[in-house]
This record gives sequence, C-alpha cells and structure tokens, in this order.
Amino acid sequence: MSTGQPVAPQPFCTMVGMGRDALSVQSTHRRTKRVLGPLAYGVAGLGQLPRRGFEMSWRTDDTPWRRGRYWSVLATNTPLLPGMGPLRAGAVLADRARMDDGLLDMVATRPENPGHWMAIAAAGLLNTRTATRGLQRAQGARVTIEPDQPLPVQADGDIICARARQLLAEVGGHVAIHIGDGRLD
Repeated sequence: MSTGQPVAPQPFCTMVGMGRDALSVQSTHRRTKRVLGPLAYGVAGLGQLPRRGFEMSWRTDDTPWRRGRYWSVLATNTPLLPGMGPLRAGAVLADRARMDDGLLDMVATRPENPGHWMAIAAAGLLNTRTATRGLQRAQGARVTIEPDQPLPVQADGDIICARARQLLAEVGGHVAIHIGDGRLD
C-alpha cells in the first residue's frame, strides 16, 4: 500500500494525523487562523462532521493492524486539543499522553452516528476514561497509518503533505511520508 518516494522527515511538536481533521486544516485559511486562533480549525471542521471517514489501517509498534472507516487517525504526545471556547481550556484528546514518556498516543475516531459524536465530545470535555463508542486509543513508540487512497497529512495545524499513502511517526518527532506517483499529485 505504501508506494512512492518518502519525503524527508518532518518534525512536529504536538500532533500529526490523516483524515477529515487534515482536510479541515487544509480548508482553514491563514487569515481566519489569525482572527479566530484555534477556533478556526473547529469552524472548518464543522463542514467535515457529516461526511464519512476513509478506509484506513493503523497500528502502533508491531501490534496487529486495525482497519476500518475512520474519520481521523492522530498521533499525539500531548493530552489536550487547544482551547476553542471562551475558557480556552481545551478538550482532552489523549489523557495518558505525556511529552516525556517516550510514547505517542494514537487517537482514532470512527463515529457511525450522531450519538457517537456526542459520546466522543463528552469524553473529551469531561476527561472520562471509559470506553467510548466511535473512539479507539493506543500507545507506542512508532505509529503507522495507511489510507486506501492518498490523503493530506497535518502536523501541528499545518498541511505538510497534500497526498500521502503512508504516515510513519516515531518518538523523536520525525514523520516519514510516502506519497503516490506523480500522476496522483
């Protein structure tokens, strides 16, 4: 599934991902980011919410692959999404994530209905550790994501590749992205 040439490793600070989150980042304009700050990503993401996810496979380290239709698959080393409300407190993305533990935390969303979205939002806002339908989490030193079709990759709120076939994130902040052949770009 990973064809094409790798892109030079790209450092990231907090998170890297593929799916509808990256499409939201891609559609967020710089001017809107300057005016609204992190809220700009939320505004752009509203347009992606009702859309179906993408067929993707992912895994941490050498664990078995997980496959399904995911709205987003993220690797992060910080527990919070930036604050988007008036309190700027943020939502909990990965409650076990620590910048100094040598691990990346995977957060994969695959909501199948509005109830799943409500459970995912409640888990983030209330910081619950209970199992949440539509949300999968894992930890590892290396994360691999492979979509069935080329997708954009976002790192720390910026698009770093427009059409990637594979994302490999490793502790140390490096991301290797394999893109399709030139006919896809």
